[in-house]
Amino acid sequence: MVPLLCHTGVQVPYSMTGMDEKTTLTMARLEFIMIKKGIFNTGSPRTEIGRQHDENQLEIRINKDFHIGAREVTQGQFLAIMKYNPSKYATHAKGRPGINYPPGAVPGSGMLANKQISDTSDYPVENVSWEEAREYCRELTKTKAPIGYYYRLPTESEWEYACRGGIEAARNSNPFANKDFLVPVDGNFRHDDDMPTGLDVGPRKVGSYPALFRLHDMHGNVAEWCDDIY
Repeated sequence: MVPLLCHTGVQVPYSMTGMDEKTTLTMARLEFIMIKKGIFNTGSPRTEIGRQHDENQLEIRINKDFHIGAREVTQGQFLAIMKYNPSKYATHAKGRPGINYPPGAVPGSGMLANKQISDTSDYPVENVSWEEAREYCRELTKTKAPIGYYYRLPTESEWEYACRGGIEAARNSNPFANKDFLVPVDGNFRHDDDMPTGLDVGPRKVGSYPALFRLHDMHGNVAEWCDDIY
């Protein structure tokens, strides 16, 4: 069985073996980009500004080429498979039946920066648990996977390798692919200078932040689950 990897607040990756070397695959209306195998250093050097205590550097070998979702899974894609949309930042949210969501995580309770938005089906699904993200991949496999394929979350190493720039990551030590800093066009994250107190900006439409290899939203929009811990 060949795995296909999903990017979600869900991102779907799939590791690839025994396939022709197409750089892009489209399956179940999800686009996947090939990332070539290679070696890279995960974590960060001790001299890096903002380094966390758990970012020890390790040399990681990615033994197989794999395909990873070009974009985060959208609310519309998640709803079509799971029949509910738990997203906090949604115009038509529908929480999972039987779940008592805590204050601050109630589906549909988030305030989007553009209040004129009438449809968030192309926005990333969020407010999902790790178990729900994995369940989405399993259900997607049952209904949409071609014979011989299955969908799963990427491992942390696969995700970081793709985010840093794949095989190019072995040639530089920058924390953000080919640069050592981020600017607002790279991702959706809080900025002290332009974040008024109390303003809940929320995510942007999926695909708003191009990254390397025609991937998107790797440095922000919403946080993404991986299949394992790092």
